[in-house]
Amino acid sequence: MNFLKKTLTSLLILTSLSTAGTFEQNGVKEGNNRVSASIRLTIPKEGDNGFQLLGQFGHFLSDDIEIMADIFSTKLTTKTGDRVTSYLLGIGGNYYFLKTPTLTPYVGGQYYRSGITENGNYNANGTRIY
Repeated sequence: MNFLKKTLTSLLILTSLSTAGTFEQNGVKEGNNRVSASIRLTIPKEGDNGFQLLGQFGHFLSDDIEIMADIFSTKLTTKTGDRVTSYLLGIGGNYYFLKTPTLTPYVGGQYYRSGITENGNYNANGTRIY
């Protein structure tokens, strides 16, 4: 079992290193688009059942600058049967300041609109820098 863990870990590391250069050369490039999506379903023994959806689209205006749009939604059913829905819609941009074969760091900012429904509607606007 230990041999299998080491082998799988080694393969994961080698795969990551070999594809990092490909993303840097082909992914962060003027005119390219980036799409990411994830879905998470939680059904714990105790606690709230939940469903989350996250989607992001990015377009590279240059080899260093990406603009993007985000959507995030969560739906929960609490133990008491209440249904809670939250969302976040955002637009933003990233600046890729250093591109190497193994690392592509960036800084970015986002403006978003978020809301939650539970015993009424609550909305908020905000910004974040990362």
